[in-house]
Amino acid sequence: MGESAPSADAESSDGPSKPSKPHILPDVVNITPTGDIILSVTFETSTETLRKTRKAALPASRKASLNGQSTPSQALKPKVTIAYRVQLDMLKTYSQYFGNLLTNPQFREAKLVTALHADLAARKIRPSEADPAELPHVKITDDDEATQSAGRESVFEDMLRILHQVPIKTTRAVMSYATTLALLADRFDCRAPVSRALTDIKFKWPLTNTRPSNQPIAEELRYRRERILDTISSIQRHFLTLYASRNRQCKLGYDSSTACDSFQFGQMLKFLLSKDLLHLVDFAPSSVDSVPDTSMVDIEELLGTLKQCPNYQIDKHHTNCGLRIRIDPILDYVTAMVGAGVVAIPLADWKRRRADVSWLNEKGGLRNDGDVEEGPNAFAFTRALATDQRLRYEGAIYADRMARRLFTADTWNWTPEA
Repeated sequence: MGESAPSADAESSDGPSKPSKPHILPDVVNITPTGDIILSVTFETSTETLRKTRKAALPASRKASLNGQSTPSQALKPKVTIAYRVQLDMLKTYSQYFGNLLTNPQFREAKLVTALHADLAARKIRPSEADPAELPHVKITDDDEATQSAGRESVFEDMLRILHQVPIKTTRAVMSYATTLALLADRFDCRAPVSRALTDIKFKWPLTNTRPSNQPIAEELRYRRERILDTISSIQRHFLTLYASRNRQCKLGYDSSTACDSFQFGQMLKFLLSKDLLHLVDFAPSSVDSVPDTSMVDIEELLGTLKQCPNYQIDKHHTNCGLRIRIDPILDYVTAMVGAGVVAIPLADWKRRRADVSWLNEKGGLRNDGDVEEGPNAFAFTRALATDQRLRYEGAIYADRMARRLFTADTWNWTPEA
């Protein structure tokens, strides 16, 4: 999505400048006539989105012509700028995005608002009564990367109306409207009030089949996702267990080795907690409620977050100690396995040889070569696996076998040769 652009009236980063003279503004849409700032929003629409929108509108236009009705078509442009008069307090209350942008002094927009409001106060003019040209003029750019929607200016206006608790203009909400509104609400971090508004206008979501459906492929996909998440979570569990045990992880043999392990354990906890990859739960039953829902976590984003773990050492003599140096090759391997073709389900294979393709049929998982017959299905990450050159070739058959063995294991040992 497009990021907010610095206001044309914003000062340099060295410090706030004096407010500029009033300038000519385009027609202002009054979300509230007592607004104290002007949002100048530039909506950018790609050529591809414009083409698809015009093509989709042709059947309706032809039907109207056959019925003798002449409905003016909406003029779609690649770039449209509209100014909205809004109230700062309402934006801060219901949108974390606007609250941060317009009040955090790190942003030029926030400094601009503060400077111009102070100038109006010095002239004994209330911002709610000031001329639009005298108000802070904050520029924001919104592209169509997520919405893939042209002419979304009216939807954005309705979103602002919802934030100001005034009636929206749209009288008939259709699915495309609700989708665009939801995406804009996510972009500007105001999902809660928009969700309530959709409920209030009694938007009718498409009916879905509530009867239990026999869709084994959906169950298979759910199971594969769970297995991949279990595998990734086992990495941090493995190292937390190692550093929490009595076994020394720092192999240097210094007097500071014990302190090194404690330091690395603390850094590990700090990182995982700060990234919401770990949640502390105590003996109180209510503490479980504080654990957020992780059902929608993105696997690639999760792996990328783990690779951000810091490379701190207790002192200059422990440069090869810590989580980062040990976890990097593991994450590279798992990332390669996630990219293997075995994670996806080829439809032809699913129809012809489901028993061979399905992970659910295994239940016990695949065994490593050399595992004992009675032992658990354990996966051991050896140096040979980490340096296997076959992983360099995407789609290699052996990589598919390795990925399936990894993700269907019951237990994982990420440091068998340590």
